[in-house]
Amino acid sequence: MHWFRKAQYAAALFAFLLTGIGFATRAGDHSARYVVLVYLMLAVAVALTGVIAWAEHSMPRWLS
Repeated sequence: MHWFRKAQYAAALFAFLLTGIGFATRAGDHSARYVVLVYLMLAVAVALTGVIAWAEHSMPRWLS
């Protein structure tokens, strides 16, 4: 995987981290259900980013 692609994935994961931290500062303003939903969506976004990065890294080896 090219270094620029790795940097893009790292930037995406860093943005998710900052979003989670930023939301944590305002979590008291929302209901518990809303907070759980937001963090669940962030977790899915992080997992999906990881799966895409893994697939992009592994696919060329599978296809060759």
